[in-house]
Amino acid sequence: MTNPQQPGWYDDPFSSDQRAERYWDGQEWTPRRRPRKAGSPIRSESATQPSTSSTPPNQQPSVAARPGPAAFPSPPAPYTYSPPTPNNGPRTGPFKSAPILIGVGVVLVVAIIGAILLAGNHRSSSRGSGDTASSGQTGSQVPTTQPGSISGGTEDWLRAICQPGGYKDGIRLDMFTGALGGGSCFRTVAGRAPVFLTQWDSDYKMQNSMAMLHMCYASAIEPGGMIDTFSVIGRNTAALQPLTRFGFSMSC
Repeated sequence: MTNPQQPGWYDDPFSSDQRAERYWDGQEWTPRRRPRKAGSPIRSESATQPSTSSTPPNQQPSVAARPGPAAFPSPPAPYTYSPPTPNNGPRTGPFKSAPILIGVGVVLVVAIIGAILLAGNHRSSSRGSGDTASSGQTGSQVPTTQPGSISGGTEDWLRAICQPGGYKDGIRLDMFTGALGGGSCFRTVAGRAPVFLTQWDSDYKMQNSMAMLHMCYASAIEPGGMIDTFSVIGRNTAALQPLTRFGFSMSC
């Protein structure tokens, strides 16, 4: 049996449907198919059924030529969740000692806090005792006279160290920070450098200001607690020596 010689539409030799047509391109059967048009003659006079080994283009062998379908595998058994069995035995691994480490950490924190508080109390008590002890010492910054132990008055002190006509009332309070008032005069000895008289209500303020100005001074505490200070610039305290007989203390 031979295939058609001329290209065209012919009965599909691969289909049992007599209404189906397949296109022959002159060399081989193509995948193009179509239903036979109404009134179209059957063109199969020169087309014969191909051998049983022929297979239409781009198609799988017919069901009859295939081996029987493979049996589907049986479905897997349904999954059943099994919760883990709790382990009530002793802990193992890195978490075994976690509670012990936490307890040790808490103890260390409490110990550190206690040590800090104890050290703070010790410093406070040491500072208080140091202040109490220093108040009785005879250092260069603390007057040795007690309130009420000085003699004379402002007039006597000024006559002892100031030249007549050399006193001027008033001072620069921005220079002597914390002073309540005062004045200045030219001294009677060692040149005409000025001597400054200042009054204070705080021994600390007075000493702080003298240290800032780098002054030597003679100071005394009045019975009412007022602090009188005579100071000079530099370390020449010869002009202040007459005040010692009135109870003033020298500091430089």
